[in-house]
Amino acid sequence: MVGSGGSYSVASFAAQMHELMEGEAAKAVTPLEIISGPTTNAGIACFSASGRNRDIGVAFKVAAQREFIPLSALVLRDESPLHSLGRRFQYADVVGFQSDSFKDGFLAVASLVASSVLILRAYLAAAPDSEELPSSLEELMHQTVCGWSAEDIASQANDLCLNRTVSLLFTNSLRATSVDLESRFVEAGLGNLHAADLRNFGHGRHFWMHKHKASTSIVCLVGDGMEQLARKSLEALPQEIPRLRIDFRGPKHLQAIAGLVVGLHLSLGAGDASNTDPAKPGVPEFGRRLYRIGPMHPAGSQKELNLNAALARKGVNTLGADTEAWFEHYSNSINFLRDASIQGLVMDYDGTLSDDRDRFKVGLRPKVSEELNRLLEGGLPVGIATGRGPSAGVSLRSSIKRELWGRVLVGYYNGGIISSLRDERDPLLGELDTLDPLLEELRKGAFLSSCEIRANTKQISVKFSRRRDVSRALSEISEALRISGYDKRVVISSHSVDVLLGGQSKLTLVEELCNYAGIDSSTVLRIGDRADPVGNDFQLLKHPLGLSVDQASGDPKTGWALAPAGIRGVQATVFYLERLAKLEETWAMMITPSDRGLTN
Repeated sequence: MVGSGGSYSVASFAAQMHELMEGEAAKAVTPLEIISGPTTNAGIACFSASGRNRDIGVAFKVAAQREFIPLSALVLRDESPLHSLGRRFQYADVVGFQSDSFKDGFLAVASLVASSVLILRAYLAAAPDSEELPSSLEELMHQTVCGWSAEDIASQANDLCLNRTVSLLFTNSLRATSVDLESRFVEAGLGNLHAADLRNFGHGRHFWMHKHKASTSIVCLVGDGMEQLARKSLEALPQEIPRLRIDFRGPKHLQAIAGLVVGLHLSLGAGDASNTDPAKPGVPEFGRRLYRIGPMHPAGSQKELNLNAALARKGVNTLGADTEAWFEHYSNSINFLRDASIQGLVMDYDGTLSDDRDRFKVGLRPKVSEELNRLLEGGLPVGIATGRGPSAGVSLRSSIKRELWGRVLVGYYNGGIISSLRDERDPLLGELDTLDPLLEELRKGAFLSSCEIRANTKQISVKFSRRRDVSRALSEISEALRISGYDKRVVISSHSVDVLLGGQSKLTLVEELCNYAGIDSSTVLRIGDRADPVGNDFQLLKHPLGLSVDQASGDPKTGWALAPAGIRGVQATVFYLERLAKLEETWAMMITPSDRGLTN
C-alpha cells in the first residue's frame, strides 16, 4: 500500500484492512520504497487524493514497468495524471471517485476519511455475509467509541499537549490512527509525539517518561478487547503523568475507521494548544522547494525495461541465472518472429481477446475488433480457441464483419468442437450426469463445494472469485480425480480451472485451420495468456511462434511474452496484432526490443 504525506495514513489504513479482512500480510510504504526497492512479486495499491503527486506517479509507473500484479490506484478525482498512466498500462486499475465533499486543506482531512470509507466498503463488498456500515459518521462514533464526545476529546487533548511531549499508546486496531497522528503532529508542527503499541512500549520505550515525567503526557487508545492490558499498563506508569484513555468497542474494522476520526479531534486540540490551525499550518519556501524536487528517478532505456520484463515473465532470476544465455534466447526469439513467414493465426479468447472487465459485455473491445477485421480483410486465416460454448460465438459475431465470418474457425470447449464462425448454430453440449462419480467427488470438496461448477460432456469448469484460491482448487480436483479413477488433463484459464473430459486440445484447432487454409502448421502464429505448464494455452504456445500476453513458459525457445514492459493482457494482444504487417503472400511480425507499446 503506497502513499506519501497524508496519503501514507490512507495506505496504513488500507494495509490494516487487508490484513484484517483478507488474512494476508500487508504493509504501508512510501513511493521511494517502490522506486528504489527491489523488484518483487507483490500486489500494489497506490493512494493519492489529487493524483498529481509526482512521487506517487513515478512509483506507479515503475511498479507498472516491473509488472507488480495486481496494480491499482485510488484517486479522489475523475481525471488526473494517474488516470493517464492507467490508460498507458491498461492491466492496472485506476479508480476515480470525485465529490465536492473531498476538498482538502494542507493536511488532507476530508480525503483521509473519504478514502478510508471507500477502502472499507470495497473490502466489505468482497467479504461474504458482511454487515452494512452505520448510516452516518455520527452513528459510527457513538456505536464504536465509548462515551464519544468530539468536544471533550479536543478539550482534553488541548490540556495534555500544552508544552508537553505526547506518548501515544495503542492496540492493534488503532495502528493506522497512530500513523496519522504522528504525521499530523510533525507536518503541522503541533508538538512532539512518539507512538508505540502497549506491549512494545514495555520494551524500553518507557524510558523517556523516566527522564521527562514533568513534560510528558499519555494518550492511550484501547481496542481489540484489551482493556485489562491497558489498565495494568497505565497503572504501572507514574501516576503524576497526565493521561487520556479512549476505549473502542465493536468490530475491529469499525474501530480502525473510528480511530482515524478520533485522531482528527485529538489533532484539533493539539492545534489549539500550540495556536496552530492543523488544516492550514503554512508551508515555508524551503518546504515548497523540497516538494518540487521530485523523486529524481533515473529511468532505464525502453530496451532494458523490455528485456527485464520478458525475463521476469519467464521466471528468470537474473541474479542467479546464466544471464548471458537468457539474453541470447531472448534475442533469438525476437529475430525468429521477425524473420518468420506467417500464414495463419490461432488465438485464445479469455484473457487474450477479452478479460474480466469485459465479462458483462457482448463483443470485443473496439481496438481488438479493428485489428481482427484488418487481418481478416488482408486474407489472414484466423482460429479462436475458447473454453466457452455459444457465448463466444455470439460475442465474436458482434465484433467481426459478417462478410468475414467464413474466414474464422472457432474451437469451442478448449477445442472439443470446431466450427466456422459463419455457422450460427453454436454448439451447446448436454449437461454431465449429476451422478457422475467425478462430479460427485468434486462437489464434496471443502473448498469446491462453495464454487460454481459447470459440467458438460466435454469438460467440467470450476469458477471461484479469487485467483489466489487456484492452488486449493487444483488440490481438491486432483484428489477427486484420484478417488473417482479418472485420468484427465486439468488446465487453468484466466477465469476457471477446467477438467478436460474429451481429451480435447487447442492444437486440434491449429490442424483444422491448416487444413482449411492449405498452410503448414509451422507458419501459424499462436497467441494466448497461459503458457505455463498448467495453463490452458501450454500446448498451443509450446512453439517458437507461440506468444503469451501474460504468463510465459519456462522454455527458453517457446512461449515468450514479448510485449513491452507494463503491457499485458488484452493490451498486449493489441500490441501483437498491430505489428502484424502483410507482405506479398505472407505476414511478418514487426517487433523490436525497444518497442514502447500503446501510449493512449
